[in-house]
Amino acid sequence: MKKLLSLCLAILTICTLVSCGTNGDTNMHKILKAAKDEIITRDDIYLSKSSDSYQSNDNADYSEIRAFCNGTNPKLCVGFNAGSTVAIKDTSKNSVSLDINWWVKDSTYQYENETQSVTANTISMEVEYTTRYWDSTRSQWITDKTYKAFIYDLSMDEYYNNGNFSAENATTVGDSECTDVAVALLNDAFDGLNGIFTEKGYPIK
Repeated sequence: MKKLLSLCLAILTICTLVSCGTNGDTNMHKILKAAKDEIITRDDIYLSKSSDSYQSNDNADYSEIRAFCNGTNPKLCVGFNAGSTVAIKDTSKNSVSLDINWWVKDSTYQYENETQSVTANTISMEVEYTTRYWDSTRSQWITDKTYKAFIYDLSMDEYYNNGNFSAENATTVGDSECTDVAVALLNDAFDGLNGIFTEKGYPIK
């Protein structure tokens, strides 16, 4: 009887531990397998742009966001790329580029010759953020500054539960000017990809 009771308690404990897993973590493993099996590919791209005729040297109001899954590092992370451009006529043109990892397990990441610890079921990003201004005398966009950073500690559970990531919870190594714009793009990119992946049966959230 005692053995039977002990067995029941052991089974109950295992079931409890399994139920503690988050939907974010479950979805990540499903997306990891779908990417490995090439069910989700680079062709499953999220693209939102305000004009089809815009050229990079145009001085016009314009906005664009692109995002896609770029593959996996087996049992380690799912990779994504995202980019955005926002131009305001006669004023500014800013672009953001993200190299994103969704971590399957605790690991380390090398950035600028420094090792950073990353946690399972979190997001990290290498960011490049470039600001430009319109020079009317030369009729062209002039690069003002380029910022770079590594941003991590963004919990997928936060995104799953609250619907977005918060820049306040991010850890930034490098230029802090990158943080807000990078997290905003991450939210837009994952929201867009979530719709595409959900149609295939693999929601992000």
